[in-house]
Amino acid sequence: MRENSPLHEIKKLKGKLSRKIDKFLHQLANEIVDYATQFKKPVIALEEVTHIRTRFQKNQKGKRLNRRMNSLLFRKLQTYIEYKALKRGIAVRYIDPTHTSKQCHRCGVITNVSFHRTFRCPHCGLVYDRDLNASINIAHRITSSLGWGTRECPEQPNDVSVAKT
Repeated sequence: MRENSPLHEIKKLKGKLSRKIDKFLHQLANEIVDYATQFKKPVIALEEVTHIRTRFQKNQKGKRLNRRMNSLLFRKLQTYIEYKALKRGIAVRYIDPTHTSKQCHRCGVITNVSFHRTFRCPHCGLVYDRDLNASINIAHRITSSLGWGTRECPEQPNDVSVAKT
């Protein structure tokens, strides 16, 4: 294969992109572990994403989404977080991701969510960023599984709205 051939150029670009992605994942993992070190009993909670690709393929959302899902590097990032946390003596726990995005962190009701970025609870009226709602649910699960607290959330007024606009 010639060094100036189109195939050689594509392989060079792919290698360059792969190295940039790897560098970004390492930096992100370092930031996550650094953030965890500020707490008295640090624990990093991650969603178990082992079967995420098969779950998306079952939904048959189309070729485009399937390609995007297969290009994401969930497990690689988790591996980096695990070994960097281990070096710093920080525990990493995996949480079942079932309904973390669909469950209201305030009242616990499970709702159907759309592809909008905002979570709206029809039961208690909570309006929240969908990812932040899921993160709070993950935090509730990890703290209750470690015996550090209960699932109950502090009482909040009904007009609370923490959604990105």
